[in-house]
Amino acid sequence: MGALLPPPNRRPMFAQVYINDPDMEAHVAIRAYNNVFAFTSMGSSHTRSLNVDERVTRSGVYNFCVQGSVCHRMGALLPPLNRRPMFAQVYINDPDMEAHVASRMGMTDGLDPAILEKIDQVMNAHNGYTQQFLNARRLLIDRAGPAYQAAVEQFARQLVAGEARPGDNPALRLNEFLPRDEDLRLRLHVARNANPGTHNVPTASKVAAIIIDRAAADHRDIILNTRQGGIKRIFETSESYDPLQYPLLFPYGEPGWTYDLPYVGNPVDSNGKPLTMSLREYESYVLHDRTASKSLILRGSRLTQQYCVDQWAKCEQERLRFIEKNQLQYRLETLQGLTDTAERICRLAANEEVAQRWIYGYYAAITGHRDSTEPEAENIGRKVIIPPTFTGGPRYMYQRFLDAMAIVRETGAPNLFITMTCNPNWPEIKENLRPGEKASDRPDIVARVFMQKLKTLNNDLDEGLLDVVAARIHV
Repeated sequence: MGALLPPPNRRPMFAQVYINDPDMEAHVAIRAYNNVFAFTSMGSSHTRSLNVDERVTRSGVYNFCVQGSVCHRMGALLPPLNRRPMFAQVYINDPDMEAHVASRMGMTDGLDPAILEKIDQVMNAHNGYTQQFLNARRLLIDRAGPAYQAAVEQFARQLVAGEARPGDNPALRLNEFLPRDEDLRLRLHVARNANPGTHNVPTASKVAAIIIDRAAADHRDIILNTRQGGIKRIFETSESYDPLQYPLLFPYGEPGWTYDLPYVGNPVDSNGKPLTMSLREYESYVLHDRTASKSLILRGSRLTQQYCVDQWAKCEQERLRFIEKNQLQYRLETLQGLTDTAERICRLAANEEVAQRWIYGYYAAITGHRDSTEPEAENIGRKVIIPPTFTGGPRYMYQRFLDAMAIVRETGAPNLFITMTCNPNWPEIKENLRPGEKASDRPDIVARVFMQKLKTLNNDLDEGLLDVVAARIHV
């Protein structure tokens, strides 16, 4: 079944603010603008910084790269004393729009305050996460009590007299005025529309809630503490994973993918179990323009590239997590050859008991486990077997190598080594770009055109364009 999502009930206003004009400065530096409005930080084993990102792209084709596993993180609601607020803390810590703009300009150099203010206005008015963080700020101010209000009034008088210093602003020291036992938490929990055939803009109450009771949270919720709790990782299966990291691509806080996301119409399988959409199906659907609805994600230029890389890494991590959770199946497959050998020994020795001791003794030697083929959960550092079905894994590459060598052994050494590269000036690519777009802004178009041309080339070779083809290997 192909993936099918309801059309978004999205007003075009937000896109017109900063995306529809490709010459706008916000479009060129869209990753920087998204970064200062994001609620979460994005990290990997290696990610190029925004400053390096801009320097590299001045002299060549832009590309976004990460290395290793990718993760999104959130900290406490309030920063430590005398520390600049970052990411979601800006919504809690800064008292007004002017302070929001100042904090965000301090996070990344070279941003236009007028554009920051315009985006901030729209986010405050329409983004459900922003509204709930602002609600949390108001509640924290109420709990700070009269001392905080008095400090705010005193700071205002100092500003008028020209005696104020930046560190005197009580809004940046809200931590000092809260009771020591303050235990306010913000619970991020997405409540999807009861009717999956609609995709209305989520309200603040549907994406977050302010809670006091620690036990009043679901295991899938994200709980942010006022002061402590450390850095929390937002897992890939959370519906908040994407809207928290990409507020400019999900301006209304629309929920992203989760593992139990149903298809439109709630279809079921033969056993009556609801059919759910895989992450790959979801991304294939949202990264596609349609006549009735244009994808806002594909308007993000360099931010679109970051989103695509992030989602590909998420797909890989989900596949690896599935493999890790189903190790018994893969371990038994790897032991099949060992079992066959033991059976031959058993037949030769005519002694099944000897063969069984050999099997379990050898397995215990390599796993440290004697009673079962399933390793114990507490066995830290256990080996995880990645099967050959995982594209790019060591067993996958080894099997492809063996297949290639078998073909060479049968047909002889290859005669031609052909390399096909993509040309961003192909007319099929340029005809489908919007005004002001470059090929690097639309990886979806480039990938489709390249695959069509690659298939055409392979068909021509198979039909004898250069000569009769005995065998062909391609990567």
